[in-house]
Amino acid sequence: MWNAGLITTEKCNSWRADLLYLLNKQVLSQFEFQFRKPNGEQIGGLCQVVKNDGSISIDDDSGGNDFYNLPSNTHVSLLAILDTEAHNYNEANEELEKRGWGNNGKKLTGASNSHGSYSKDGYGLNIKKFGEW
Repeated sequence: MWNAGLITTEKCNSWRADLLYLLNKQVLSQFEFQFRKPNGEQIGGLCQVVKNDGSISIDDDSGGNDFYNLPSNTHVSLLAILDTEAHNYNEANEELEKRGWGNNGKKLTGASNSHGSYSKDGYGLNIKKFGEW
């Protein structure tokens, strides 16, 4: 997304830091990169479901996302979905508020396709791709 000019270096680094913080606190259950046209119409996105129970043990080939073909001025947002039952949930939620996160996001809906699974050291991601892009 950064290479395609959809997000700035600052945004890329900020999102990376926030996601790593949530993973470290063990509260992140999934996150979504959502894409909208400049007029607000949803294009689609990538939903990444996080597992830390060793249930994902495969590594698919990475890539396959053509961010360059998205319309110019596509708006990208990040939605993080936290495990409200996690031990560190309240602490992490308070920290996200300090970092400027809000509670107004909505999950992607509609048809999706499996877009791969990745794992390392008992952690894994299942990725679903929404929309035709």
